[in-house]
Formats: sequence, structure tokens, C-alpha cells
Amino acid sequence: MKHANNQWRTALLACALCCLIPTARACGHCLEDRVASVYDHALVEHSKQNKQVMMYLVWDGPVDRTAATRQWLLKALGAVRGVVAHSVRVSLEPPTIALAYDPLQTRSADLEKALQGKLSAKGMTASALPM
Repeated sequence: MKHANNQWRTALLACALCCLIPTARACGHCLEDRVASVYDHALVEHSKQNKQVMMYLVWDGPVDRTAATRQWLLKALGAVRGVVAHSVRVSLEPPTIALAYDPLQTRSADLEKALQGKLSAKGMTASALPM
């Protein structure tokens, strides 16, 4: 009986200690959280097979974070020269964009500038995440 009582106490103590350990939560500010919000493994693999390059960007601006904004971003960015239209992924929170582009059609610096031009029409900004 004493042995069973000790097991019960040990189990209770273990449960209590587990409750004290803080859980890890995604804050949305670090690079990993942002990329994870738009990451699509199938897209990454497809892009590699087609010799395309993935680009991840942070976006911001005085716009409502709504489905309409997300749709506008998908359409506007998919129309930029060099971007593979169906590859655009948009996260509203954290505000992040992923897309694949053809390096034979555009350089990353030129693409970032073109994307910035599209977004500036709505007062928005974008900057590439270091990868």
C-alpha cells in the first residue's frame, strides 16, 4: 500500500511541475514564425524542380487585415513580372508573403522593387526576409 501511495504522489508532483513549465508560443515576430505562416512544402519542392526561387517578405501598411486585403495581395503580386502567379501565399497575421519567381526573368532586387511598387499603390510596404 505504501508503494502505491508513493507512485500516486510522484505522479501528482510530475503533473504539478508540468503545469509550471511555460509553453512556447509563436510571437509572429521572428523569422521562423513568419516563414511558417506562409510555408508550403509542396510549393517549395515544385519550385525547386522548375528552377524557381522562393522569396519571403514582410508587408505592412494602413490597411485592414481582411480577406479582401489578402485577395488583393494575391492578385496584385501574382501579376508582377517574373512571379509565378499560383505560388503567392499571404498571411495576414503575421503579415508575410511567400512567392516563387523565375530567376531567368528577374533578379531578386528588381523583383523586390517591383513588388514594392505594386504595394505602394495602397500605401503598403514590403521588404524581403533574409534567407
